Amino acid sequence: MAAPTRPYLPSAALRRLVRGSPLLASAAALRESGALPFRTRSLTAPETLELERQGCVCQDWTRVRVQEGFDCASVRETTFEGDVSLARFSGTVMLPGHVSLSTGIRRAHIRDAVIGNCCIHDVGLIARQVIHDAAVVFRVGSLVSSATSAFATGVKVQVGLETGGREVPIFAEMDMELATWLASHPGPSPERAAFDEALAQHQDTVRHAAGFVGEGALICNTATVRNAWIGPNARVDGAQLVRDVAVLSSIDAPTQIRDGAVVEHAVLQHGVQIRTMAVVRKALFCEASGAARHAKILDAVIGPNTEIQEGEVTSSLLGPLVGFHHQSLLIACLWPEGRGNVGHGAALGSNHTGRRADQELRPGEGQFFGLCSQVKFPANFSESPWTLVATGTAVPPGRMRLPFSLVSSEPGQDLPRARPGWMWLHNAYALERAELKLASRDRTRSKSCLRPLLHPALLEIVQRSRAALLEATGRDAWDPSSLPALGMARMTESDRKEAISAYTECLTLAALRALLAGTEGDALAWARGFLASEFPDLPEEQLLKRLPGLERLWVRRVRHSRERDDKRGQAVFDDYALVHAPAKEDEVVKAAVHRARETARLVRERENA
Repeated sequence: MAAPTRPYLPSAALRRLVRGSPLLASAAALRESGALPFRTRSLTAPETLELERQGCVCQDWTRVRVQEGFDCASVRETTFEGDVSLARFSGTVMLPGHVSLSTGIRRAHIRDAVIGNCCIHDVGLIARQVIHDAAVVFRVGSLVSSATSAFATGVKVQVGLETGGREVPIFAEMDMELATWLASHPGPSPERAAFDEALAQHQDTVRHAAGFVGEGALICNTATVRNAWIGPNARVDGAQLVRDVAVLSSIDAPTQIRDGAVVEHAVLQHGVQIRTMAVVRKALFCEASGAARHAKILDAVIGPNTEIQEGEVTSSLLGPLVGFHHQSLLIACLWPEGRGNVGHGAALGSNHTGRRADQELRPGEGQFFGLCSQVKFPANFSESPWTLVATGTAVPPGRMRLPFSLVSSEPGQDLPRARPGWMWLHNAYALERAELKLASRDRTRSKSCLRPLLHPALLEIVQRSRAALLEATGRDAWDPSSLPALGMARMTESDRKEAISAYTECLTLAALRALLAGTEGDALAWARGFLASEFPDLPEEQLLKRLPGLERLWVRRVRHSRERDDKRGQAVFDDYALVHAPAKEDEVVKAAVHRARETARLVRERENA
């Protein structure tokens, strides 16, 4: 019997996530010493005269302190106000383009700041900042802090309903699990109250008396940076506006804001890239995600390895590895499982019904929205993972519970047609490719997005869907009134029979794979339970002999779906074969073949043991 699931406590998750937070560490350092870890002294009279001869201005030089060994020649044409601490300045730093500059300050206005051994050139105003060694601030309009900023900690991101109700208060180290829990539990509860209290305490603790620029960070050619925590080795280059942000970064996963981007009231985690005129407001970008090419992201949580290009995402929570690379629209969407794709022209935001924008969309894991498809709200595909909405299809409101479906419009029909299991039977190449592709695109440092296609949660959905289809009998055609699992589509009797076959094959293949792997856990327990109910008279060793045949059948499905593409292409283009490898040489097909051969070998070894 499986151990009972422990309740999820968001307040405990917050405390775990912020343990060792660099924002907390820098806030504590400011409260304790207010300076970088180097000792300072007052300027000598000769040093003051030398600085003035070099164009420097200060009404009260006694408030400017320097590290022992300070070289006056490294500071020129600079105005100082308030309390300023300067490092000794030595060596060089590197700018983009492999251009090195000496550390020091040239043509800047600095007020109430701690300046490490870094390079500052041509800056209109630096106020209330701590700038660490090896950083570069070059041709920046202003780099200022209000001295009370928590750097987007506590900003409420409004996901789901545009009219409010699913707010997700963000902080720098938040993960997708916590964000999803908050979006899915909007009502008052003791757990939510405890989280709100813990976040308020964290917000007070993380509040800084100054802005922060980490070691090796680069800020250049940028108009305005305000209330920003810029982590080590981050790059802010050519941005238009950076305001109220926390930018987590490291030498192995540097974060970038560049090329005309605007970022406000946002958290960017390690390895995020916001580029090429993207606009980001009120958002959490998880590790290795990003936005580019004029994308607009407003009130959104973006999961790891998801990049938004060209389109618009508003009031949405997207999970990991969502492809969004063309001009598309996504509004009021909760998609925590992610791993899907939004095609060019897809309009997934038809929630303006003439009344209020208070409806939502919930795609399923791995869902693909084809070119110019439309989904009318409310729509729920969360129990239809790996479903494809075909090009140009208009989907009415509803809730579908049939995985691996093809949903397509047909002339003369009010409802689109659903073909459950179609992806498994007729588009296996896409599923096999997705599993390989998504694993290779996980750029998170901990590889947190790795997940097999046939995981236990998906198999439970497949099992429920098969049961619903087995119970549905006695009709030639089905619609939502006769089969609620269809939600917003219709289905023929032949479609139902094909789906049962696909789901049975999927469940059997997954169960036998788990049985062969033999690793104790929920997957093996589920596999044994399913096989015992499905094949009560056959022992496990006898059932395992069927696995190589099922793997070979899967290889044929993968190869045949790829060969259909080749056949179409060759009929259209004379030189198709010159630029496309045949199906048998395709890397996806070869991976399926390799697994089938390895499975056969392991089964033989088990028989002979």
